[in-house]
Amino acid sequence: MGETSVDGADTLVRIYSFAGGRHGPGAFPAVQRSGQQLSSSNDYSWFMRSLLLAMNRWGTDDSAPPESNYPRISDGDLVLPQQLAFPRLPATGHPADPHKAYRVDYGPEFATRGTVSMEPPEAA
Repeated sequence: MGETSVDGADTLVRIYSFAGGRHGPGAFPAVQRSGQQLSSSNDYSWFMRSLLLAMNRWGTDDSAPPESNYPRISDGDLVLPQQLAFPRLPATGHPADPHKAYRVDYGPEFATRGTVSMEPPEAA
C-alpha cells in the first residue's frame, strides 16, 4: 500500500463527507438535544451502504469506487473561520468560535505501528 497524506492524496484512499451528518444517522423526526437547533435527522445510511459495497468490489474485483468527495478550501466548499457568514435566524445566536481542526502527535511509532507513546498527545 502507498503512503497517505493528511488530505488523502493517494490512489488507494477515498474520503467522503456526508453534509449535515452526525456521528451516526439521525432520528426522524428531529429532536431537541443540547444545542440551539434540532438535531440533524440526516439519515445517510443508504449512501454509506452504497459506498461500502463499492469498497467491497474494490477489494474483490479491483473495480475502483467513486472518487473522493469532501469539502475543500481550494474548491470554495470551505471557508476560513473569519469568512463565515451565518444568516440571521430569529431567537438563534451565532457560534462564538467555530471548531478549529488541529493535528495531534501520538509519538514516533503511531503512524507505522499504531503504538501510542505520548498520552495525552501533543496538539500541533
